[in-house]
Formats: sequence, structure tokens, C-alpha cells
Amino acid sequence: MRLVIRADATRVTGTGHVMRSCVIAESAIAKGIETIFIGNIDGIEWLRVKVKNVGFSQILNDISSYKLDESEDVLVLDSYENSDSWILNLNWLGKVVVVDPVSPNFQADLRFHPGLEDNWAINKELNFHGNGEFLLVRKELREITRISKQDKSLLEILITGGGSDPYNFCSHISDVISSINSTFSVSVISDHYEVPINDSRFTVYPTGDSFVKLLPKIDLVFAPASTTCLEVLTLGLPLGIACVIENQESNYRKLVKEGAALGIGHRNLDNSWDLDLEALIDLINSKELRSKLVHQSLGKYDSLGSDRIVMKLIETYC
Repeated sequence: MRLVIRADATRVTGTGHVMRSCVIAESAIAKGIETIFIGNIDGIEWLRVKVKNVGFSQILNDISSYKLDESEDVLVLDSYENSDSWILNLNWLGKVVVVDPVSPNFQADLRFHPGLEDNWAINKELNFHGNGEFLLVRKELREITRISKQDKSLLEILITGGGSDPYNFCSHISDVISSINSTFSVSVISDHYEVPINDSRFTVYPTGDSFVKLLPKIDLVFAPASTTCLEVLTLGLPLGIACVIENQESNYRKLVKEGAALGIGHRNLDNSWDLDLEALIDLINSKELRSKLVHQSLGKYDSLGSDRIVMKLIETYC
């Protein structure tokens, strides 16, 4: 079996498809499975470097240039584009899709949902795998060791909008937090945001490796209800989440309902934001609330999802 992973990334559509694909690839390559990446990464240099370093045997931009071996090639497709359906019609040994609530109803042998709620799934009985068992956590995060801190140390907050922050989550959250009159330190991961004027509590870091480098010392994270927030939960960190786009609604609803994260608001269809200042203040000022969130999420989320996917592929196609 050889895996052929197909995913794209742009600053507008985000980096999630490619990042999820890289996590699957890391687990496959670790088990000695040759893995090929095919996709377009437009204007995101740090992600291009990430893909280059995963260990793919080939990296191609266009699937039409790939010579398919139908006796061993298994396609793994992560896409929101109906126009990619033709790829599944090729003579693959196996057809696998990574899906969430806004994915097209691609016809495939196996469907994996790397999130939590799955009540939106169509024909769930047909080789659908979800239920929170297939969260995709990158290798670097699995290896993080948290820094032990004294109780009275300065609260260190991380704000991330994901790989490209296309809806300016970092900017909106930072502006609200800057109005809070408390002592803390904020690290903002963004390529298009400037820190609040005359507020020394804020420091901006570039997108890419900064996320992994900063997390060991962080006490509290604010993020969209995306793949990134699920990765944070596997590390046992308190989390404030916002629903930024439709495909995050199921994660947002479940995490808030179960008390694993605190809901801090959402982005409206007209691109305005409804953010809960009181919730933000409570999460920053209350160590008890942060501890409660960590306790309620403890043991519910693990980083083994990609290993489970690869084992299922081995069972099915080898």
C-alpha cells in the first residue's frame, strides 16, 4: 500500500486540510508506508516548509501529473471542493476521505471525521469513523513537555487564529482583551496584526513554529473551535473558543455543552463579531474556572487519532 494524500491551502481557505493531512502522513511514514503529497499551497511559506519536512517521497502540485498505480495507491482526500470528486473516480486501490459538516458527500470506502459531534453525517453506517476517536494532533505537539510554574507566576495567554487566521480572530480577541484591566502576558500568533498601542502586555509572533514553541509555558489559550483547539485540549490547557465559521459549529456546541471549553462568542455572517467580554474576564481572572475546565476535559481527548486511521488503512488495504 502507498498513500497519496490530496489537499490544498490558501490564506483565504485556511491551512486545516493540509495540516490534517500532514498528521496522517506522519503516522503512516512512521510505520514505513510510502506517502505522497499532491496539492497547491498558495502564499503560505511556513506550511510549504512543513510539508517538505514531513518525509513525503514525492510532493506534487497537480494530480494530473501523477502516474497512478491502481495495484497499491490509496487516495486520502481532504477537500471542501465538489470539483475534486473526479479524483475519486480514478482507479485507486482504495478511496478515503477526511470529512466534517461542510464536506461534500464524496463517495469513498472509508470516511474519517477528525472532530467531535457527528450527528450531521450522511449514511453514517457506511464506513464512517468519528466519535472523537480520530482527532488529528501533529507530532510536535505530542512531544511537548509543559513547564511547571509557581502559583503566583504571571498568567501567560496565547491567542491563535489557526494557520492563516482568514477572519482576523486574533485582532478582534486581542482588542477586547486589551480593554481588561488585569496583569497578564499575551502572545498573539499572527502575520497580519499589530499589538495594541502602548500595551506592553502583548507580543506578536509569526505563524508557523511559534505555536509549538510557545505552548510549553502557556496557561490559557483563546482559539477558534477548529482543529487547533482540539489539539490544545489534548495538552490539558484551559481554553476559550469562538465559532468563526460553519464547519466549527459542531465542535463549538459540544465543547461548550460538556464544559471542556468556555464559549466566548461567534462571528456573524456579515463579518461582525459578538464576543462575550464577561466570559473573557472570568477566564482571565479566575484560576478556579480555568482549573474546572481542565478537570472537565481531562482524559476525554487524546492524540492517537492519526495512528488509529493508519491502522484502519492497513487492516483494509494490506
